[in-house]
Amino acid sequence: MKKFLRVMIYCVCVFFLTVSISYAASPDDVLGVWQNHKSMQEEKAAQITIYKCGEKYCGKYTGMKNPDQIDENNKDEAKRGRKLMGSDLIYGVEYDDDGEYEDGKIYSAEKGKEFTCNMELKNADELYIEGCMAFLCGGTTWHRIK
Repeated sequence: MKKFLRVMIYCVCVFFLTVSISYAASPDDVLGVWQNHKSMQEEKAAQITIYKCGEKYCGKYTGMKNPDQIDENNKDEAKRGRKLMGSDLIYGVEYDDDGEYEDGKIYSAEKGKEFTCNMELKNADELYIEGCMAFLCGGTTWHRIK
């Protein structure tokens, strides 16, 4: 009985290890269209397309509840009149050997500030986005649309 239990535990561990390793096999798995809220009916809902920019990853607004929303809080006065739709909010994110996307920047239109950006693909349809300023970090999970 003990041998059977050990074999079962071993099989379960190998299964989960194989699933996590095979899922993180391609850095480009993050590419696609993501939504920052479960419903586009929410006030701050947006769709963001993650794409390759050179060897790094970037993201831009490709769908918004209010597509005419202006970047009114931007620190750069010259950008305050631009529409957010089509503008980059994530840039310079690098993929590392641990299966995480790090050392990029994310722009918060609400705050008009940039933060350090890290991302982690939790599964095929969930992307955890984290923004940090110094030692303070906050994050949210985005959901894949395409």
